[in-house]
Amino acid sequence: MLSCERDHIDLTCQNSFENTSKLNGLNIYSAQLNSTNNTNVLGNSISLVGILSASKDYFNHSFEIKDYQIDESITNYKQGLENTLPITLIMLRPLVDFGGIPYRGDFYLETEVHWQIFENSYKKLILKIAELSNTHPIDLLCIGTELREFVKRRPLFWESLIETLKEEYPELKLIYAANWDDYEAFPFWEEMDYIGIDSYFPLVNKPTPTVEELIAAYSPIKNNIRNFSCQHNKKIVFTEYGFRSIDYAAWKSWELPGTAVATTYNFAVQSNGYEAFYKSFWDEPWVAGGFLWIWNLFKTELSTNPMLLNHWDPNFKPAESIIAHYYND
Repeated sequence: MLSCERDHIDLTCQNSFENTSKLNGLNIYSAQLNSTNNTNVLGNSISLVGILSASKDYFNHSFEIKDYQIDESITNYKQGLENTLPITLIMLRPLVDFGGIPYRGDFYLETEVHWQIFENSYKKLILKIAELSNTHPIDLLCIGTELREFVKRRPLFWESLIETLKEEYPELKLIYAANWDDYEAFPFWEEMDYIGIDSYFPLVNKPTPTVEELIAAYSPIKNNIRNFSCQHNKKIVFTEYGFRSIDYAAWKSWELPGTAVATTYNFAVQSNGYEAFYKSFWDEPWVAGGFLWIWNLFKTELSTNPMLLNHWDPNFKPAESIIAHYYND
């Protein structure tokens, strides 16, 4: 009998997963991919990210993703898909932000009418993205990212959306990207092909924790994720993981000074974070892989401007060689 109690390591469950090749992936903005800048990539998998902003319509007072935004997003996805290198897997992932709401997980609406206006636009977006799988080599569709309150308050919408996707695109694999603090609450993992987690766990409250300290902090987190994977018999994909190159990057990343105002950088904490992440997870058979946040295709060299050195991207920083080591192993 399998045991999936928290903090209990069940080797029977762990050994039930085939240890397949990892998805050594990059999150890349779909608008960045063109025929001239797509050669500077690592790994075997790409998550094409489309950023959309749901704005509040001051006539009907509801949030909505406008048709022109959806069309622009599809155009960017098509351009990206036509210019990607031969790789193992392509995931499409829309990221929807909401004007005036700092964290997308807090988004909700007050009335049924407003919900239906937004849901109609969101469903249109997801189905138009899924439709690309008819003409392009798309392996995986992320149906949502960190939409905690939306999922919690509108389960019938998500149930209907998933059912439609499975009926109309049965070969297209599905995933949802849950934030690190609420992946256990998503009610539809059984309908997904993978469990998606955005891995921004607060680890060590120090400017530059060591690799050993970070691995120790990951240990109970790893046990819980392993057992959750066991419970659902689904492999884990880290839909986002990564570290900024700034003091305290391995603590509460959402509390760090913004990239537009921070004037200092710290390459060591970024490198240590990646090293500890890979040592903790990359040999585990229940981990399918993941997509680091984020790879900057427009970057051709390391900037000399300190304000540009503390961003999330690892390009041309010491962390890049650590990533290359694990991705090419």
